[in-house]
Amino acid sequence: MAREVAKLGHQVHVITLTRDNIERVDFEENVWVHRIKVNNYPKSLLEYNTVNDNFNQNRMNTLYSHYEEILKINKKCKVDVVQTPIWDSLGFYALFDTRFNLVTTLHTSLKTVYEGIYHINEEVEFHIEIEEYLLNKNKFIVSNSKAIEKQYNQYYNDACEGKTFLIPHGLEDISKLVKKHDKKLSDNIEILFVGRLEHRKGIDIIFECIPYICQKYNNVIFRFSGDDTINMPNSEKTYKDYFLSKYNEFKDRVIFEGYISDEEIINRYSNCDIFIAPSRFESFGLIFLEAMIFSKPVIGTNVSGIPEAVSDGVSGILIEDENSEDLKNALIKLIENKDIRESMGKNGRRIYEEKFTAEIMANKFIDYYKNILKCRS
Repeated sequence: MAREVAKLGHQVHVITLTRDNIERVDFEENVWVHRIKVNNYPKSLLEYNTVNDNFNQNRMNTLYSHYEEILKINKKCKVDVVQTPIWDSLGFYALFDTRFNLVTTLHTSLKTVYEGIYHINEEVEFHIEIEEYLLNKNKFIVSNSKAIEKQYNQYYNDACEGKTFLIPHGLEDISKLVKKHDKKLSDNIEILFVGRLEHRKGIDIIFECIPYICQKYNNVIFRFSGDDTINMPNSEKTYKDYFLSKYNEFKDRVIFEGYISDEEIINRYSNCDIFIAPSRFESFGLIFLEAMIFSKPVIGTNVSGIPEAVSDGVSGILIEDENSEDLKNALIKLIENKDIRESMGKNGRRIYEEKFTAEIMANKFIDYYKNILKCRS
């Protein structure tokens, strides 16, 4: 997003936390990147009566450190728009400064992430409180799907109603970044999942299909690429541990890679035959777009923002959530029909080029910014 907006001739600054405890500003790919440390501020500076019942000093220090960097940038060049994701509520203090036009983009809510998996402690409750306050007070909100706007309205009593603008996600053509094209040396069919192995991603639904698929087709391999250290709900076992203990006879046909680099993930998309993610919720489903960039057929669920990215029967197959039988049948259809795999893959690539490129997204944001500035002038 930042690179694409900069390509269009605009000055873009990105603020992020430093990883090496050294503050600096770098110019990378036409974007100014500000790497900052979190400073400690007096509580009196950070407090707002609306959110201080369950005050968390560390969280507010982080938010104010970002705001302070915005002020530094604004001293050197006028800031027209401050855009932050709802995740972490980093625009909180800019909300109170009338010099700035704050745009908040919607992504998967903390409530969704923590629902049924993690214990919601006081810190998370405080963070959710800030999230709700920010959405209620902010005038400019952008959603990447209709589904994510609907969810936030359900969570926070229509906090986004009537002031949310839809701009779907767009991605750079990551297929250009593939450095190694592995030649297919066998007739194996590789089924790929990318992401965290957690309840929300429907990993258990995939597991239920694996024994049948592996017994029926001796050339099918399942590959899980992503963090596999998260425990299952109400269990001390990870999904990987659970699978290997229950389905050990299929361990040679199921690959758990754990966390891998972005470069390796790109190669996985390039080399797979089918991409699957039977998620229980996705605000949009960028993983499906990533697979579509590589002309891969995808299988997802007909829930949340996924149908806004995946066209059922065209670029992939949408199944009912919580339905392993549906997933099994979708896999059978694609495993047994190479022509359908190739056709859906080509359609997915075409849809990406027509609707979901980074350039298309950046142009929509620029038009949105111009309208904000026009209304404020």
